[in-house]
Amino acid sequence: MRKARALVLSTKPFSESSDVVYFLSEEGVESALALGRRRPSSQLRAALQPLNLVELVLLERRRGFLITQASLLRSWSHLTRESEKFLLVSEVLGFVKKWCPGAEGLLEPALEFLDNPEEARGVELARQAIKKCGYWPDEDELKALGFDEVEILQFFKGRSKPVLKTFEKYFRKIF
Repeated sequence: MRKARALVLSTKPFSESSDVVYFLSEEGVESALALGRRRPSSQLRAALQPLNLVELVLLERRRGFLITQASLLRSWSHLTRESEKFLLVSEVLGFVKKWCPGAEGLLEPALEFLDNPEEARGVELARQAIKKCGYWPDEDELKALGFDEVEILQFFKGRSKPVLKTFEKYFRKIF
């Protein structure tokens, strides 16, 4: 058994009453099964919502982890009512989840980003994720992949949301 402080990223139905929960911990993006989470009476239901910071108790099983307890520490659910900020948060955290799941040490930067969800902070979080997962290219590599000068400059220096598309393009080319 282990405890983990984690930011819930998303949930996915596993069965009629259970979900797979994707979360960002200090170890990177992880997933675990939450048995009974979809039941109205479940104690896991409220805590395991996207954009909640939780303390998890995880039981290791043969096929992965099982969430046995979840305590709500903090919530950023209010961002769902601010469409522009919510879209930015969804894009940045979605990028990290999809392309850099093994990047360790992103929990604190992600929480700081949620406290002040600005484009520049989101781009910086994505850059940190790329560096931490070991895929940070140099200028020559980007040229070899067909990136033009504007895209290369944007990749290294850009601070607005379109940079996320450039990062995504880079990952599609290398994978």
